[in-house]
Amino acid sequence: MTTIFIERIIIERNDRIRLRFKFDPDLAKKIEKLPDVKWDKGRRCWHIPDMDHPITYLRKSFNSKYRIYYHNDEKFQTTSNNNLIHYQEMPAEDRIYVKFAYKVEIIDLLKTLNGPYWHAGIKLWSINGGKRNLWIFINTMLAKGFKPLAGNVYCIKSGLMKPDAYKFNHQVLPQKLINFMVLKNYSQRTIRIYSDHIRKFLESWKDNDVKDLSAEDISSFVHNTLTETNYSRSYQNQMINAIKLYYRVMQNRNFDRLDLPRPKKEKKLPIIFSRDEIISIIRSTINLKHKTVITLIYATGIRLGEVVNILVRDIDFQRKLIHIRAGKGKKDRIVPLPEILVKQLRVYLDQYIPNEYLFGGWKNQQYSTRSVQKVLKQALVRAGIQKNASVHSLRHTFATHALEDGIDIRLIQEILGHSNIKTTEIYTHTSNATILSITSPIDKLDL
Repeated sequence: MTTIFIERIIIERNDRIRLRFKFDPDLAKKIEKLPDVKWDKGRRCWHIPDMDHPITYLRKSFNSKYRIYYHNDEKFQTTSNNNLIHYQEMPAEDRIYVKFAYKVEIIDLLKTLNGPYWHAGIKLWSINGGKRNLWIFINTMLAKGFKPLAGNVYCIKSGLMKPDAYKFNHQVLPQKLINFMVLKNYSQRTIRIYSDHIRKFLESWKDNDVKDLSAEDISSFVHNTLTETNYSRSYQNQMINAIKLYYRVMQNRNFDRLDLPRPKKEKKLPIIFSRDEIISIIRSTINLKHKTVITLIYATGIRLGEVVNILVRDIDFQRKLIHIRAGKGKKDRIVPLPEILVKQLRVYLDQYIPNEYLFGGWKNQQYSTRSVQKVLKQALVRAGIQKNASVHSLRHTFATHALEDGIDIRLIQEILGHSNIKTTEIYTHTSNATILSITSPIDKLDL
């Protein structure tokens, strides 16, 4: 007698029940006749809609001709080790970090929650924090037969698991270093990047060797690492800065004067859209939310990470301003709200009625930066623009067009949130106001 194993899964945000069995052509034909049954090519299995008593349903459907068991001979409500989900609240980051044995079903469930994010460097998932999100997380997992347990899977702010849970080469990232970065108010992204570089550096040496390394040893390590790879300039600088920080904090050794190989600074000009290309991009975007996102970035010159963080309450229609909170460098600023954008935003708000974030994603979660990048990429294809541009190109284009329109460069600096005017001055090289005023000698020839 053929045995069928069943298991609850989530496919395309729908609750389904997977059927697994050794290939039996007669059974396969009978399964094909079940209502709303589907074949998943990726998982190579049949699945049916979720229900309260699937075993009873299947036994009646097949006239009790087959043995039917839950996967691993467990009921959905069991709490085996594979069903345990450890979590830790981090109020300082407004996140909830989650650790579990790899299971596609759990990942699919996390993706339906508020603000899911995979931290590749530390092998942890996290979701948005808060009591409401924690309640939803716990109840969602319990409803699917998993058991959430509170525990220590994460260190303060750093995004690293506790030393007894995450070790490499008999070493752990020192808590002293983590605390230093936290107290210095380093951003979560910077802490994560520096932590990854320091771990890789420590893994390259035997125990206790790190303390005895000379300046020449470190210089040789950095030189060999960077010359054997094709890392970007920013990656190289991050690696050097992370190593210097480690020795300054942990060994009280100052390597500021250390002759570490620094990549030569590139002087690439940013990609700029013409005004006609901007019109084509906006007009080719049919979806109202997508069009509003693109229009907002170009109209205000804000960064990609800033546009997805805008809250509904940050829009001041009376003063025609947008409040950008905790931008790059954790600095607040305000940017002007153009009249044409006022009208479009009102239409957008009336139609979508967002709750918290101006641009919400699935179930009113924060819109992901990846989604915005895909929106622009698709718009470029529809508009027939072949430039290798990114969302940041819209910001570059705003600054360039503003400079061409005669707006003072100091004001542009304030709008963009640049700390140094030299950063803004790059747009003097992309503006055509001066370049087009130059007459080429060939124009004076009678050819």
